[in-house]
Amino acid sequence: MMLRPKLHDHYIARMVILTVLAAWGVLLGLDVMLAFASEFEDLGKGGYTINHAIAATCLTIPWRAYNLFPTAAVIGALMGGAVGGSHGAAAGCIAGLVLGGLVFVLVMGTLGLVSSGMVIVMAQSALAGQEPALGDALTAVARRLGALVLAASVAGLIVMIGFLFLVIPGMVAAVFLMFTLPAVLLDGLGAVDGMRRSASLVRQHPGPTVAFLIGCLLVFVGLGIASWIFSFIPVLGGLASFVLQGAAVSYLTVAGVRFYGLFRAAPGAMARAVAL
Repeated sequence: MMLRPKLHDHYIARMVILTVLAAWGVLLGLDVMLAFASEFEDLGKGGYTINHAIAATCLTIPWRAYNLFPTAAVIGALMGGAVGGSHGAAAGCIAGLVLGGLVFVLVMGTLGLVSSGMVIVMAQSALAGQEPALGDALTAVARRLGALVLAASVAGLIVMIGFLFLVIPGMVAAVFLMFTLPAVLLDGLGAVDGMRRSASLVRQHPGPTVAFLIGCLLVFVGLGIASWIFSFIPVLGGLASFVLQGAAVSYLTVAGVRFYGLFRAAPGAMARAVAL
């Protein structure tokens, strides 16, 4: 008599595979973002540009994916097994899944915030003509981590509440608060003062803000088209799309820091920058 997998076995296998791939994609995306930020140290040396940094980072993706797979497999297997656990252990699995999910979200969210903060600090150094240093950026973010987490949490909550009211208020809030993190990190402001600074700069420079948003929109449209093309490639297409999204967000972060620096400079700085 041949033993065949039962329906429940297929369900567990599917959940484990999906959670492993999800964990793999999240870990790989964060690792690539940190690697891209570290490339800022070499910008301007021997004609090394941001396009070279993107290419160099992308070439390391297969190696990084290979090294991260064991960790992703452990995390994904635990989460997938909890979802597809037996009925007798359902309560324990659900409780473990919820707790593990919360811890995972907090850890990944903090790591993502730290990596974004490091990109902001290193972008500021590069734009100022200084040599960005990964260690210095990490130290700067660690010193402001409390204010950074508080600012991101409060701003995110405001935007989320705004989206609950017919979406448009949330979009408006997101625009007015988009320079909060640079204000907190680069100017040493608190969470509330950083949000006030961001809103004030957007009000003072509506034209350049709209131009920046249009540029962001075009980038995301191109990203959507690329992601749609990658969707036809099994497994690796999804990972490539996730990495491409991380690179696009990092690039837009650099552009945002540039605009923030121009906005907070002398009134004629924007006019001179546009003229150049």
